[in-house]
Amino acid sequence: MGNTEAMVKLGEIYDYGFLLKGDSLEAIRLYFQAAECGNADAQYRLGNYYMKGIIVEKNYAEAIKWYKIAAENGHGFTAERLFRLYSEGVYVEQSDSEAFKWLKKSVENGRFSYELLGDYYYQGNGVEKNYAEAMKCYKEDLKNHKDPNVMYKLGIMYMNGEGVEVDYNEALKWFNEALEIFSINVMYDDDYIFIDDDNYKTKVKMTKKKIKELKKKMKE
Repeated sequence: MGNTEAMVKLGEIYDYGFLLKGDSLEAIRLYFQAAECGNADAQYRLGNYYMKGIIVEKNYAEAIKWYKIAAENGHGFTAERLFRLYSEGVYVEQSDSEAFKWLKKSVENGRFSYELLGDYYYQGNGVEKNYAEAMKCYKEDLKNHKDPNVMYKLGIMYMNGEGVEVDYNEALKWFNEALEIFSINVMYDDDYIFIDDDNYKTKVKMTKKKIKELKKKMKE
């Protein structure tokens, strides 16, 4: 793998004209060589060449082929790109099942949050509906950051018994945790999800309504 990484680095030097005079033909030759030896980054770059029609004739099918090879080899960014292409039907036939497949690959390689994967399982979008998997994804997502949207979703699932036994106490715990964060009327940086004031107010109101509804159920 060390040799193929060197090929890709040298290809970049030719590609972008670092130190050496730009030479896309030499760059693609090196990328092809590295790609054939299994280098995922080179495979991704070949996909880009075919997608944009650089040196080679523009060929979307060939681009997608190399993107898929790269993604299967653990290139998370390429898996993310494939997810977007299949979910939107750009250059390929729109396919929820293909979108889900590449979303899952992307999440496994750290490119997307587990929340989105959980939403696909919860809604049965491109995959058989699976509340247990959705909950697993939501809880995995919370290991990385305290997202009140995810907490709210867990509250709904425990309240309705989706993937778990109905547990009002657990539901109330998640709703309260979500409300606590929603209620902080502060703009956060990019590590968080906030937002604008109207969205904030709506989510506070929505969560309070669920808590009220849940407490009523607990008294019945």
